Amino acid sequence: NALGHFISVGKELTGFDMRLFHDQRYLKPYKENEYPIAVLVKERVFVKIDLKEAVAELKATGNKLCSRLGKCTLNLFPDKVVPPMHLLINDYGRAADSTVKFNTTTTTADEIKFSFEVKNLKNNWAVYLHCYVNAYLCER
Repeated sequence: NALGHFISVGKELTGFDMRLFHDQRYLKPYKENEYPIAVLVKERVFVKIDLKEAVAELKATGNKLCSRLGKCTLNLFPDKVVPPMHLLINDYGRAADSTVKFNTTTTTADEIKFSFEVKNLKNNWAVYLHCYVNAYLCER
């Protein structure tokens, strides 16, 4: 009887698209009707945050978007991140959880890829992944 959790994606990203993928190749995202995804404790979850839409909108205005990953948490609420149940990535975009791995080999300037290992979150079977992207205008 393996322990596991159901993970969904939080709702706070605008202009950005966050998806969970089946494996480290990032070729096959989970479809909307597959959420929440079922994962076992110690199984890796693969995350991609796509910034292409926001980058394209700013390029059309002659501006350039600079961005960095902010805080990522797991918690019990789909639209809130207070209080976070488990911190994966801190406000500065650094791993706060020892299992977080950033994929830098296939990541482009307009996307962020990382993965993490699911931990036993006690009796909280359904959790939401929330990530913030710190985006700002930078020099052209």
